[in-house]
Amino acid sequence: MKFTLTLSPFSVECDSFVTKQGDSYLISAHQTLKDFNQLTYQQMLSELSSFTFVQITDVVKVFTDCHGQIPIQFTPSGFNMNNNGSQILPGVTTLNFTNNELVFISYVQFEHRYYQITTDSLTNELKQELQKIPEKPLIMLSGGVDSTLLFLCMLEMQIEFDAVTVSFVNTSPDQITVDQILEETTLLLEQKGLKKMFTHTKILVTEEAYKQQINQFKKQFENLTVMDLNLLSVWHFATHQYNNKYIVSGLGPDEYLGGYKKIKGCSNQDEIKALIQKQIEQTHNKNIIRDFKFANSSNKILVYPYLAYNVTQIFQKLIETDMEEIKNKKPVRDPIFAFGYNEQIFNRDKRAAQFGSGAAKIIKSGGYDFV
Repeated sequence: MKFTLTLSPFSVECDSFVTKQGDSYLISAHQTLKDFNQLTYQQMLSELSSFTFVQITDVVKVFTDCHGQIPIQFTPSGFNMNNNGSQILPGVTTLNFTNNELVFISYVQFEHRYYQITTDSLTNELKQELQKIPEKPLIMLSGGVDSTLLFLCMLEMQIEFDAVTVSFVNTSPDQITVDQILEETTLLLEQKGLKKMFTHTKILVTEEAYKQQINQFKKQFENLTVMDLNLLSVWHFATHQYNNKYIVSGLGPDEYLGGYKKIKGCSNQDEIKALIQKQIEQTHNKNIIRDFKFANSSNKILVYPYLAYNVTQIFQKLIETDMEEIKNKKPVRDPIFAFGYNEQIFNRDKRAAQFGSGAAKIIKSGGYDFV
C-alpha cells in the first residue's frame, strides 16, 4: 500500500517509512498498520506520529496525530506544502482518488484517549519520545521550564546530546538562568552518580548579524510577523553552525497548560478551556507551519516531545479533570523541583524566546504587524 506525494519544489524528510524517488516521495503505511483491518481508530492514532497515507483501492485515508507536524494541504491534483489548498487536520481524512484526482469524502475529528496519570507519567512519556530520536539531538536550552525539563530527561536517560543558548544582548535573562542551571547540574549529576553526556555552547549574536538574517527571512518567506521573525532568528542562530539533524523543541506546555497571561488572569473554567483550545489550534495551524518553514529550508527535523500523542493525552486529562493542577504549568515544574534544582529555576516565569534571548530589543517596533 503506497501513495505518491509530490513535494516539489520543497524537500523534506518525514520519517523512516518515506523514500524519495525523483521529485516525489513514496509514503507507505506505517509498519504498525500492516494488520490494517484489525486495528481500531484509537490504536492507529496511538502509534502514529505526523502523517501516514494509506491507499486502499481508490480511497486514500490520511491519519494524523493530534498535531500533524508536517503541514500538508490537498487539491484535486494532489498534496502539497504551498499553502494553496485545504489543510489536512488532526484525525482521519478520507479522499476518493479516481481519474487521477483527489475528492474529499469525509473527516473524522481527532479523539482523545484518557488514562490514569501517575507522578512520573509526564517524564516517562517524554523520555520515550526522546528515545526515538535516531541521532544525537540538539536542544535549545533557554532557561525556561519547558526546555529545562527536556534537558533534565536527557540527563537522566544518559544519552549524548548538544545544548545551545542564544543571546542577542550581553547578560540576557536566558543566559543568566542557563548559567545557574549548568552550575547546579554539575553538582546534581555528581550527587546522583550520573555522567555528563552533553556539551553546551553559548552564542552571542551581534545586532548586525541579526538584522542581516531578518532581511534574509523576509526575502525567503512570506507573511511573517515581527514575532515570527524574532523566533525564526533564534532557531537559526541556535542551529545553523551545528550538524545535528534533529532539533528538540519545547513547544506545547504553554498552549496546553495555560502558560499565557490572558489565561492566567481568567477564573471561569469554561472560558479557560476555550482559551486553551484556541491556543492548541494555533499550535497546529500557525506555530508548526512557521517552524516547518525554517526546518525545511535548513534541512533539519524538529522533534516536539510535548506534542506526542501520549503526552498530549496527559495534558488533556488534566484539562478535563484537574484545572488546579495545570495552573502555572505545575506538571512541568514539579519534576524539575524533584530533581533538585532550586526555586529560581523550577519556578521561573515564562519568557518568550524572542524576549528571553534579547532578540526583541533589537527590533524596537514592538508590534506584530506584517513586515
